[in-house]
Amino acid sequence: MRIPAIFLFPFFCTVLTAADLVLVEKGIPRAEIILSETPARSVRLAAHELQESIAKISGVRLPIRNAPTEAGTIKLFIGESPHTATLGLKSEG
Repeated sequence: MRIPAIFLFPFFCTVLTAADLVLVEKGIPRAEIILSETPARSVRLAAHELQESIAKISGVRLPIRNAPTEAGTIKLFIGESPHTATLGLKSEG
């Protein structure tokens, strides 16, 4: 049975099913948290809070990066960056 999950980040909103979203699998991170090169303090804090929450649940820390790396890895964008602009994600309503 698929359960829809809604994830809201400041500049990222999508509806996924539980089967589509695997952040950690068998102790291996399958996602990464992406920030800009110079994130605001609040954005850095949000990224670390997300990282800590996932680590408490799974025992695995997701990497926090300034640029997306591997294809096939889930990207969790926090705040605005050139990468979110490339995807057409904007902070204004």
